[in-house]
Amino acid sequence: MVAVRGLDFAMKARLALALIALVAACGAPKPAPEPAAPPPPPVDENLLALAPAAYSQVARIDLASLRASPLWGFCDLAMTDPTFAALRSAGETDPLPAIDEILITGGNPDGAGADEILVVAKGRLDAEALAAAIKATPVPKTGDATAPELEAVALTERTIALGTPAIVAEAAALARREGHSLLDDEAFADLALDAGVSAVYRFRRAAEELALDRLRAGPFKGFGWSRRAISASGFLKIGAGASAEIAFVLDDPKIAERARRDLKRTIRRFAGNAIVRLMGVADLLGRVAIAGEDGNVDVRVALSEPDVAQLQTLVERFAQIRELMADDEGDEDDAPVELDPPMLKHETKAPVGAEKTE
Repeated sequence: MVAVRGLDFAMKARLALALIALVAACGAPKPAPEPAAPPPPPVDENLLALAPAAYSQVARIDLASLRASPLWGFCDLAMTDPTFAALRSAGETDPLPAIDEILITGGNPDGAGADEILVVAKGRLDAEALAAAIKATPVPKTGDATAPELEAVALTERTIALGTPAIVAEAAALARREGHSLLDDEAFADLALDAGVSAVYRFRRAAEELALDRLRAGPFKGFGWSRRAISASGFLKIGAGASAEIAFVLDDPKIAERARRDLKRTIRRFAGNAIVRLMGVADLLGRVAIAGEDGNVDVRVALSEPDVAQLQTLVERFAQIRELMADDEGDEDDAPVELDPPMLKHETKAPVGAEKTE
């Protein structure tokens, strides 16, 4: 009887312990489920993600910042490249006021064929409708037989790619998160539009040389020394005034010294040009400084608030000239407008004994 009672007590004790454990388990808080991974950011959040990695130069422009600046008219006037013309003239209204950021890249990394060019534009756009309008719009004739064929593709609802077909196809693949972009290249991954900066530019030589004519750099086209550049970088800042800089690093200090000399001579030549003097803006070229030593070539511009106001006046004059030239289009007797009209050119005396030729 004593053994039975002892066994009964032991069973009751085990049952009580099991009951206590069960109650404790039921009352204990359940571990929180692991949070779901956040969705990836939109593919066009950083436009560098849509720039193919094979290319060695890129520019980013904050149009929202530029529109709020006194230099917007000057920037608007500068966007006359055929690629921008195709973008701006496709629809009934110019989409530029709705574009907040532009990325430009391209080049010829394999050395074969013509240069590729890619413009990626993001903003308050209907990218599908704009791409369709560009495809349906005849490409404006520029008189340049080498002008590239252009293609437009909507990369996202708000971002469009426009450029030569091969590089646009690469951008479209990146929009599907296929391939490698400049974000994968450590030389470009940190190229950001920081606060107060309206534009940035970078070049890093790999298989491809830099050619200034690809930058559509106006008076600085054709400088052979640019093909000796190892790298280049630049920025534009705008406040009450404006400042800009582009810095080249060349692979030979002697060529860099010649480049600095050539740039200074070019600026002096333009400052002394008759048209520039007549327009009253020759003094603005005095704000351009050429500096550097060894292999460095630095071009710096610092404009004061009055300088910016003078640039605005210049834009208005250029706009008037462009309208006058547009009115004269189609005249068979039109001749190219020279930078120095013949009546303003200085006559040079012929060497003694030289005969005049008719």
